[in-house]
Amino acid sequence: MRHTLKYLTVMSVMILFLVGCGAAETGPEASAEPGVTAQEPASAEVLETMDAGGYTYVLLETADGEVWAAGPATPVAVGDRIVMGVGQVMNNFHSPSLDRTFESIVFLSALSKPGEAGVNGANGVAAEAHGAAGVMNAMADKTVPVVEAGSVPKADGGHTVAGLYAAVADLAGKEVAVMGRVVKYNSGIMGKNWLHIKDGSGEAGSDDLTITTDSVVKVGDLVLVQGKVTLDKDFGAGYSYDLIIEDATVTVQP
Repeated sequence: MRHTLKYLTVMSVMILFLVGCGAAETGPEASAEPGVTAQEPASAEVLETMDAGGYTYVLLETADGEVWAAGPATPVAVGDRIVMGVGQVMNNFHSPSLDRTFESIVFLSALSKPGEAGVNGANGVAAEAHGAAGVMNAMADKTVPVVEAGSVPKADGGHTVAGLYAAVADLAGKEVAVMGRVVKYNSGIMGKNWLHIKDGSGEAGSDDLTITTDSVVKVGDLVLVQGKVTLDKDFGAGYSYDLIIEDATVTVQP
């Protein structure tokens, strides 16, 4: 009897040990449910997009409202969704290439769509911080060409940049011609190419002329601009101009 009890006790201990080991080995598998994957990161719809200076700017519709974001140049269309990765927020950021100040903008190392590799990689947070700094530094390093007084010839029968500002009240709605050196150029913003020219005339506030056109130019080009003068133009989205020449014909000079 004593041997029987001893045998049963040993067997009970072994059974409990084996059951415990089995539970320990199968525990993680039991908790994993087939078909359950990691939660997709939040994304936001693109309401507006523009490219400038090698970067893409997007206005996103988020759960907390509209948010501006920017990242390396990426093919993006209105209606696309962009993953809201970890980025760096900048307040009152002035973009030299757009000549526009954003009240608040988030800089991302990549503008990734759901399912794409990018900001959600293993080192996503570190990449965001590094990438955002790189984007901002590159934007700040854009050099505006210096245009000396007398270096640009006046257009035949035309005006100087300063002359346009001086006679602005008489020129509203009229066709004008002006020669200048391209100091800024951005393509595909609101369906137009945008450029700024200077000819060395005028002072701050009257030495830079904004033009919209279908023509393609580059910074540094000497161009002849022909188009209609528009005053107090407000395009919305932060684009407002006291004086602008819209839909101009722009011809690069030799």
